[in-house]
Amino acid sequence: HIGGQVFYTRDPKRMSGLITEKPPAPGNVYENIEQIQLYDEFGQPTPFYLGATRHIPRPPVEIDEFDMSIGQLELVGPGGLVEIISVSGPATVHVFFEGTNEGDAQDDDSPADGRDEVVTQMVNLQLSGVSPSLGPVVVNLNPNLPSLGGIEELVNNNPGRLDIDPFHPGDADSFFNLFFEIHIGGQVYYTQDPKRMSSRITEKPPAPGNVYENIEQIRLYDAAGNPTQFFLGATRHIPRPPVEIDQFDLSIGQLELVSPTGQVEIISVSGPATVHVFFEGNNEGDAQDNDGDGMDEVVTQMVSLDLHGVSPALGPVTVNVHPTLPSHGEIEEKLNIQPGRLDLPPFGPADTAAASFFNLFFEIHIGGQVYYTQDPKRMSGQITEKPPAPGNFYENRDQIMLYDADGEPTGYYVGATRHIPRPPVEIDEFDFSIGHLELIMPNAAEIISVTGTTTVHVFFEGTNEGDAQDNDGNGLEEVVTRIVEMDLTGVSQTFGPVTVRVHPTLASHGLIEERDNLTPLRLDVPPFGPPGTTANSVFDLFFEIQMGNQLFYSLEPKRMSSVIRHKPPAPGDIYENPQAIELFHADGTPAGILLGMGRHQPRPWCEMGDTDDDQDLDLANYAAFLGCMSGPGNPAPGLDCARCFDYDGDGDVDERDFSVLQAVFTGSP
Repeated sequence: HIGGQVFYTRDPKRMSGLITEKPPAPGNVYENIEQIQLYDEFGQPTPFYLGATRHIPRPPVEIDEFDMSIGQLELVGPGGLVEIISVSGPATVHVFFEGTNEGDAQDDDSPADGRDEVVTQMVNLQLSGVSPSLGPVVVNLNPNLPSLGGIEELVNNNPGRLDIDPFHPGDADSFFNLFFEIHIGGQVYYTQDPKRMSSRITEKPPAPGNVYENIEQIRLYDAAGNPTQFFLGATRHIPRPPVEIDQFDLSIGQLELVSPTGQVEIISVSGPATVHVFFEGNNEGDAQDNDGDGMDEVVTQMVSLDLHGVSPALGPVTVNVHPTLPSHGEIEEKLNIQPGRLDLPPFGPADTAAASFFNLFFEIHIGGQVYYTQDPKRMSGQITEKPPAPGNFYENRDQIMLYDADGEPTGYYVGATRHIPRPPVEIDEFDFSIGHLELIMPNAAEIISVTGTTTVHVFFEGTNEGDAQDNDGNGLEEVVTRIVEMDLTGVSQTFGPVTVRVHPTLASHGLIEERDNLTPLRLDVPPFGPPGTTANSVFDLFFEIQMGNQLFYSLEPKRMSSVIRHKPPAPGDIYENPQAIELFHADGTPAGILLGMGRHQPRPWCEMGDTDDDQDLDLANYAAFLGCMSGPGNPAPGLDCARCFDYDGDGDVDERDFSVLQAVFTGSP
């Protein structure tokens, strides 16, 4: 069957070969070089002949798997509208060698051109991307038409062997006649003509950065074979793109969750993210102007996102990338100083910048349910480095629907969203913080005093400390915080030694929001705001509490609130919450214990020796005094010894102060 016509041979074509197994071994060849006439269906001779012919029943095959290939396709729609769509995903190629060994090849051209070649076939292609106007795009191979190709060496230094690495040094021409199946906007389109994708490759399989491309337009057809108004234009595919992996160990974000009733919650989230950046050449920073706007760009993909936070109404929230819809993006320079290079630090000059975006598809865990986005959330930002510099952020204010696992709309929407891959962070270390917690048991309750260390991360929203944003639209600026470490110890009358830590997997986020907006984009609390300004501060704390040999966990947050006079909190600023929450065992079963009143002072005042702020002078305070006499750091690191124990005001803690403290314990202060 050729060109829509059917031809027949009336004379037999005697295909002969020497076989080494039955069935023929891989690489055994049948062939015949004689010409025989082709006839039409009426038995009339035609001007066509069948000449030299060969057949390999079991060609030796090498399978090349490309787990992450990238491409770009030009989609030409009705009225000539052109879109450049980035796609990525796996591809699989079969390479059929012409002998018993990998690398065996033959000069099969007629007439022979003196160069050996092998047949190839692309057997799998699963590329996904997003059209700004039509939504998700999936590019596969037409299941009914094979996408065959070939690799032909440039120089024949070793007859019968493909002269390209790793078989022998050299380069080769490679092509595929690709037949596509393209899913766009809920419709499926096909190519009837092959798209001949060609490349000069330097290895087999293609080396990182080797590119296949074709700029010709071919028409797309519907499933019934009818021509559509869509065309596939300039197309390129990089089987093994050079990739730089950017790991963000602690990124932060905020998302606006809109419930079916219209209630809006602003949820702070934080956690790691991973981005792949695909350069367009052999070197990091290599880029191309693929959309013809005069600026070079590279394709990106967010491959991992694991952000955690708390909805006050629905409990813990986890934000991941969609498990099946890839979240592609792009970095495009804003000034083309050197063509073929991404003009952005560290590749370009220090004062250059780039526009960057991700078409993010989410998987969101809320209140024990899992929701998905079917439409991409286009997160855009201007970045001043690659990877983004501290404070560079991505955002989008559009609302998109969340769907359940069956694809049904849920009534929930994700609204305004913000993500800072590398937030500027100030680390507040509290070497001696104190707290009180109430344990409520079935038949008793007790209050336990605990002391120890606490570490808080404060994430500013710009390049400078104190930079803040009004992300919840209430006219006051705020920053995200997180308690990353807590190690408070005390003694329970019921359980013995007690240690209070933050939950090992549930993040304890918080917020500092100014109470008066005196200077836009600055957190108006000392040391950033003027003296006398204050801020509301909260933490949604998830606990791990060790009592004796038992571990208990809180699975809902305890919201600890305070009005702070300084950042970090001033001495005496107190976080507290009187509401009781349930404690659970490690296996998630209820422990029968409630965590009631909670109180925490990151930087306690020490009034007249009450180092643990329990309104009583006892042996714990006596031990702290002895530590102050023996030198800082033992037993209470960070304790303000002079403030606590310098009773005579001479600037030193000594025997004269000891006599005052001793009088307290004898009852005659």
